[in-house]
Amino acid sequence: MKRAGKLLIGVFAVIFLSSYQAGAKKRVVLTTLEGGETGRIYFDSTSPYALKNILDGSDNDTRVTIFGDLKLPKGDEGKVPAMVYMHSAGGWHFADQYYLQELNKMGVATFRPDSVRPRGDVQSAGTHMFGTGAMMAADAFSALRLLSTHPRIDPKRIGIMGRGRGGTVSVLTAWEPLRKASVEGDLRFALHISIAPVCVMFKALHMTSAPIRILIGEADSWTPAKHCVELTETLKSAGYDAEIILYAGAHHSFDTMNAVRRSDKYYSLTRCRFEVQPDGTTIEKTSGLPLDNIRNKDRAITICGTCGVRYGYNGAAKKKAVKDMKEIVTRVFELKPAS
Repeated sequence: MKRAGKLLIGVFAVIFLSSYQAGAKKRVVLTTLEGGETGRIYFDSTSPYALKNILDGSDNDTRVTIFGDLKLPKGDEGKVPAMVYMHSAGGWHFADQYYLQELNKMGVATFRPDSVRPRGDVQSAGTHMFGTGAMMAADAFSALRLLSTHPRIDPKRIGIMGRGRGGTVSVLTAWEPLRKASVEGDLRFALHISIAPVCVMFKALHMTSAPIRILIGEADSWTPAKHCVELTETLKSAGYDAEIILYAGAHHSFDTMNAVRRSDKYYSLTRCRFEVQPDGTTIEKTSGLPLDNIRNKDRAITICGTCGVRYGYNGAAKKKAVKDMKEIVTRVFELKPAS
């Protein structure tokens, strides 16, 4: 029955992907936003499984048409800053919309790519087969290139923000070798805001100069806060502009409306230690396995992970996270403080 179930899921995934791609072909795939386009934007990206697949050249990676929603703030017709907002492993969540609305109110354009549905899986948190961190990083850089051509957007004030896996991608895109392999010239994200990410270490610590800000629950064991503290301290010691804000008593998904609960369906990553090598290979150090394919990734998490996590809403933490985000964006993008 299990085998039959997996086969059925695979068939549905192929059908979904085929129907999506057929629909996408009927739409205009944009390579520039010089016409000032907004709303649903279709654009090309790639599907590298791992970061090393980006570093060895995007010409080797499968190309895919994805989409994102671009919304400009109301107000004057001058150039505005923008935020590329990356979703978590499971795709878009209602919690994301709250941050997007706040950014628009502040005068920041928002662009939210969808890295999951175009690749044929509406829930990637379990299998990791569609929408890996590397794929999302490729999408983020493709979005950066596209937004930089928009007449209303200031290319020097485009940031990236995300929750969960999207937060991990927000940090990864600050790694200079990845940026250099993904975009031409000196185009880069001007700000990296990461909410509840899996924090990885970098053996070759070569980041861009853009500020990195990590917001995470102090009690988060799903994506452990202590790993993010270690990363932040390492970055600061090396002279990079990095800060972390911890929310007392808050677990993973503190900014959702779901009551705090425990689930044995997911693994706590407290014992897992991830390190990106100079060639882009990510090693899980407890198991010693390179995370260069799904089999190794599943084996590594089984070895280093501990079954069972707590996650859910914390009103005080959510309120403070929104306030912190607004203060960070206002300062880095040099916006006028709200009256």
